[in-house]
Amino acid sequence: MPVAKYHDDVQKLLMVKDRLWAFTSTVNKKKGILVDVFDKNGRYIDNFFLKYPQNVIPYQTGYWVNTISDSFIYTVEQDEKGNYAIVKYRIEDKG
Repeated sequence: MPVAKYHDDVQKLLMVKDRLWAFTSTVNKKKGILVDVFDKNGRYIDNFFLKYPQNVIPYQTGYWVNTISDSFIYTVEQDEKGNYAIVKYRIEDKG
Protein backbone atom coordinates (compact mmCIF):
# COMPACT_ATOMS: atom_id res chain seq x y z
CA MET A 1 0.00 0.00 0.00
CA PRO A 2 1.40 3.45 -0.84
CA VAL A 3 2.35 5.75 2.03
CA ALA A 4 -0.19 8.55 2.45
CA LYS A 5 1.02 12.04 1.62
CA TYR A 6 -1.13 13.65 4.34
CA HIS A 7 -2.29 12.42 7.76
CA ASP A 8 -4.83 13.53 10.36
CA ASP A 9 -3.19 16.16 12.54
CA VAL A 10 -4.09 14.39 15.79
CA GLN A 11 -2.91 10.79 15.64
CA LYS A 12 -3.51 9.70 19.24
CA LEU A 13 -4.58 11.06 22.61
CA LEU A 14 -3.16 9.87 25.94
CA MET A 15 -3.78 11.01 29.50
CA VAL A 16 -0.53 11.34 31.42
CA LYS A 17 -1.25 12.22 35.04
CA ASP A 18 -3.41 15.37 34.77
CA ARG A 19 -2.26 16.27 31.25
CA LEU A 20 -3.56 15.34 27.81
CA TRP A 21 -0.88 14.47 25.27
CA ALA A 22 -1.96 14.90 21.63
CA PHE A 23 0.37 13.00 19.31
CA THR A 24 0.38 14.98 16.06
CA SER A 25 1.24 14.08 12.49
CA THR A 26 4.20 16.49 12.60
CA VAL A 27 7.40 14.46 12.39
CA ASN A 28 10.98 15.70 12.43
CA LYS A 29 13.39 12.94 11.37
CA LYS A 30 15.97 14.04 13.95
CA LYS A 31 13.69 15.09 16.82
CA GLY A 32 10.76 12.66 16.54
CA ILE A 33 7.01 13.23 16.70
CA LEU A 34 5.51 16.49 17.95
CA VAL A 35 3.29 16.08 21.02
CA ASP A 36 1.04 18.95 22.12
CA VAL A 37 0.21 19.11 25.84
CA PHE A 38 -3.06 20.38 27.33
CA ASP A 39 -4.28 20.76 30.91
CA LYS A 40 -7.42 19.09 32.28
CA ASN A 41 -9.51 22.09 31.14
CA GLY A 42 -8.32 21.77 27.54
CA ARG A 43 -5.95 24.73 27.64
CA TYR A 44 -2.78 24.40 25.60
CA ILE A 45 0.32 24.27 27.82
CA ASP A 46 3.32 23.38 25.68
CA ASN A 47 4.69 20.87 23.18
CA PHE A 48 7.71 18.62 22.84
CA PHE A 49 9.20 16.10 20.44
CA LEU A 50 9.13 12.43 21.42
CA LYS A 51 11.89 10.48 19.70
CA TYR A 52 10.94 6.91 18.88
CA PRO A 53 13.43 4.12 18.16
CA GLN A 54 14.47 3.78 14.51
CA ASN A 55 12.08 0.91 13.73
CA VAL A 56 9.00 2.86 14.89
CA ILE A 57 7.15 4.92 12.30
CA PRO A 58 5.73 7.93 14.18
CA TYR A 59 2.74 8.63 11.91
CA GLN A 60 1.37 5.18 12.77
CA THR A 61 0.85 6.04 16.46
CA GLY A 62 -2.91 6.14 15.87
CA TYR A 63 -2.87 2.40 15.16
CA TRP A 64 -0.85 1.40 18.23
CA VAL A 65 -2.08 0.49 21.65
CA ASN A 66 -0.02 2.82 23.84
CA THR A 67 -0.01 3.64 27.50
CA ILE A 68 2.34 5.65 29.64
CA SER A 69 3.32 4.96 33.22
CA ASP A 70 5.96 6.89 35.12
CA SER A 71 8.84 7.39 32.67
CA PHE A 72 7.88 4.58 30.29
CA ILE A 73 5.72 4.19 27.20
CA TYR A 74 4.34 0.74 26.49
CA THR A 75 3.27 -0.28 23.00
CA VAL A 76 2.83 -3.26 20.70
CA GLU A 77 5.30 -3.80 17.88
CA GLN A 78 5.56 -6.31 15.09
CA ASP A 79 8.91 -7.81 14.13
CA GLU A 80 10.11 -8.72 10.64
CA LYS A 81 8.59 -12.24 10.98
CA GLY A 82 5.14 -10.86 11.82
CA ASN A 83 5.28 -11.68 15.54
CA TYR A 84 3.78 -9.16 17.95
CA ALA A 85 5.33 -8.21 21.29
CA ILE A 86 4.65 -5.71 24.04
CA VAL A 87 7.63 -3.39 24.33
CA LYS A 88 8.62 -0.82 26.91
CA TYR A 89 10.62 2.33 26.18
CA ARG A 90 12.01 4.80 28.69
CA ILE A 91 11.05 8.41 28.05
CA GLU A 92 14.11 10.58 28.64
CA ASP A 93 14.14 14.34 28.88
CA LYS A 94 16.84 15.54 26.50
CA GLY A 95 15.94 19.14 27.47
